[in-house]
Amino acid sequence: MHKKSLCFQITLATALILFLCSAALTFFSVYQAGMQLSAVVVKMAELPSSVNIDSPEMTGSDIPAPLITNASIVSEAKMQFNLAGIAAMLLITAFGTGLAYVAAKKALTPIRTFSHTVSTITENDLDIPIQEHAGSSSETELLYRSFNTMMERLNRSFSMQKNFSAKVAHELKNPLATIIANAQVAKLGPLSAEEYLQTLDAIERNAKRLQLIIENLFHLYDGQIEFECKHIQLDEMFSNILEEISPKLQEQNITATVDCTGFPSVMGNYDLLYRAFYNLIENAIKYNIKNGEIHITSEIDSNRGKIIVSDTGCGISAEHLPQIFDPFYRVNTSRSHKTAGSGLGLSIVKSIIERHGWSISVSSEVGRGTLFTISQFQ
Repeated sequence: MHKKSLCFQITLATALILFLCSAALTFFSVYQAGMQLSAVVVKMAELPSSVNIDSPEMTGSDIPAPLITNASIVSEAKMQFNLAGIAAMLLITAFGTGLAYVAAKKALTPIRTFSHTVSTITENDLDIPIQEHAGSSSETELLYRSFNTMMERLNRSFSMQKNFSAKVAHELKNPLATIIANAQVAKLGPLSAEEYLQTLDAIERNAKRLQLIIENLFHLYDGQIEFECKHIQLDEMFSNILEEISPKLQEQNITATVDCTGFPSVMGNYDLLYRAFYNLIENAIKYNIKNGEIHITSEIDSNRGKIIVSDTGCGISAEHLPQIFDPFYRVNTSRSHKTAGSGLGLSIVKSIIERHGWSISVSSEVGRGTLFTISQFQ
């Protein structure tokens, strides 16, 4: 079904309103004019004002001759007045409708221009703002501004998706290339048992790296999955994490302390928070120094619960801090080349923290360590 244009609908509504108002005014005028003319006729015949010549009870024999003559003149005048009133009503309605159409068309011109411009936008034009039409109303101006703001957000989102896809492809390409290269080497000719073991180790190591990347991607983008929340004792959760990660602590001879008496428990999903804080502590170990320290504390500050994870590691320079939560972002340091990882650990941490309605911030000083603060409202 073909839909009527907004200009047509506005014009039709205006015409209907004009017609109803004009009709009411016309019939009121006709009625009042008739009453006044009747009164004039009665006065001219010097009859009591209670006499109504239009009454059905008045017969021809009851009406004086002068009144009959005057009545015929008045009747003809009333008819002409009625016809003139109806004609004026129709003309005024038609004229008003025409004016309404012109005004509506002019008012809607910026919207038609906007619609035409939007229909020509392609995926390559998302960064080009739509110029506002001259003579736009405040509502149209708001429409243009809102649309341009939406396009800016979409463009940023698409750019992030393209960048993310490129990074995923790069991260998957390297271990796959290593696996293929080692498999081809193994097929070239007979190798010693030690060489075969080295080749298989390289294949297994890179296959596990691929598996880790894919698993982390699943964890990073499963935000639509609902999760169950319960009370979690922080001391208990961190003790379990430190027990699991103790071999890595012992390897670096790092001391880890936990003091969550200031803010002992939270409401959240245990498995998700376990993974988030495991990643934070694992990072604190990777980028720490030999015989370094990790401190895990909690407190309540201005009705806001905070969990703080700090280390005495190599630290992060200020220019890298805004990007450390981006997927696949790695700080280019000598230590980062020695530590294997998918580059998704902190992205997963941020995703989990924000899914709980919390926030995470970081402060760091090169050569002195890094401090992560997870905050939530009480």
